[in-house]
Amino acid sequence: MYWNEYLVLSDRPEFDGNFDGAHWCIPKELPEHAKRYKSILIDEVQDYAKKWIHSIYNVLAPDGEITFWCDEKQNIYQRALQNEKGERGRRVYTGLVGGWSMLKGISFRMSSNILALANAFQRNMYEGIYEFEPLQVRKISRFPGEISYHYLPKFSLQEIARIYDDFMAAHRSEGIHVNDVIFLGDRLAELRWIDNMLRHEPYNRHTQTVFESEEDFVKIMKLKHPREMQMYRPGVFNPEIENAGAEQMQQYRRSKRFNFQMGQGCIKLSTIHCFKGWELSVVFLVLVSSERKLSVKDEEYGTERVELKNELVYTGMTRAKEYLVIINIGQKEYDKFFQRYIADQYRHDCSL
Repeated sequence: MYWNEYLVLSDRPEFDGNFDGAHWCIPKELPEHAKRYKSILIDEVQDYAKKWIHSIYNVLAPDGEITFWCDEKQNIYQRALQNEKGERGRRVYTGLVGGWSMLKGISFRMSSNILALANAFQRNMYEGIYEFEPLQVRKISRFPGEISYHYLPKFSLQEIARIYDDFMAAHRSEGIHVNDVIFLGDRLAELRWIDNMLRHEPYNRHTQTVFESEEDFVKIMKLKHPREMQMYRPGVFNPEIENAGAEQMQQYRRSKRFNFQMGQGCIKLSTIHCFKGWELSVVFLVLVSSERKLSVKDEEYGTERVELKNELVYTGMTRAKEYLVIINIGQKEYDKFFQRYIADQYRHDCSL
């Protein structure tokens, strides 16, 4: 927007596929008539690249002030952290030296059980990385929330269908509408296969997604990458094919993200990245193998052999307001945590 209003668009650096690059930054040298702001408010600053933050200061008035809000536990892009002296530490980088004014972590949406799980995850998985800042419930509701956990050694549409069917059957009396249900995942391929399952027999559900359908993926990839697609098997993750798809489907997926809407009366499927800042009553959180999404072109959709990030799991869990169904596919480290947490909760409940 700033480029459109004050700068010559032809001078704007070309987008080179790097979302942290100069294409997305406000240049230091600005025309005299360019507006400077006395107050700049930035939310979710943990998502901002260092260069973006530096460039925002270019439009701050000499006597202006800038305010940041963040939750570094949702630092899914692994941005730089610092301490109060500006050195490497546990807080999100802002370009400022000094301490943060800490606001209480009050949740206006999460039920108490899901909130307790999020706090336990903080204590166990973030130790030594971030400061522990427990979330608190704004208003105690009559329904404390429900968490169910399932571990699958490998991806299985049949097992995921069973988990979905069992949940919906067990909660039929609660009147859960499909509009309040979302499948969230840290990798796109599995979500695409789940979407394909939900749109066909026996479900025949309408869905809203931030990615292409399985039919379109196969059709386009067979035209553009016929040799690689000879090895394609739905339900079996192939990094070479998915990386090629990330390149091919980039504009398609960007359009789907832009047009993603909540109130469509249908089941939703999204990557955790794309659903950040939103929440729904029922979340099926699908955690897949350690081949997490990462590529030079679009870090949401490529693949590289790295560990699943704690920040993604935490962000995914905290999208649920009332029901959280965790489907862990082969993540043994997280299986240990969830099994231990559920066992501790069961012992606690039995002692009451």
